[in-house]
Amino acid sequence: MRVEMNLDIQETGCLRDDIDSRIAEFKQDPEKMSELGGFVDEVLNEAQKSAEDKLQDKSADDRPRNGMY
Repeated sequence: MRVEMNLDIQETGCLRDDIDSRIAEFKQDPEKMSELGGFVDEVLNEAQKSAEDKLQDKSADDRPRNGMY
């Protein structure tokens, strides 16, 4: 089996420029930035809830049952 790879450095540079311009365009759109902010808030709230649940579960596991460990 023969595998060929062709890496074109110039094309990679163009892709990077395209990504940079798309990021800049995204950042200039207040509606998209607001939606992104809402998404990040949701992720952070879920992470906090998950961490609190894990702490509560761990705390419950560490409590003695009927005076015994």
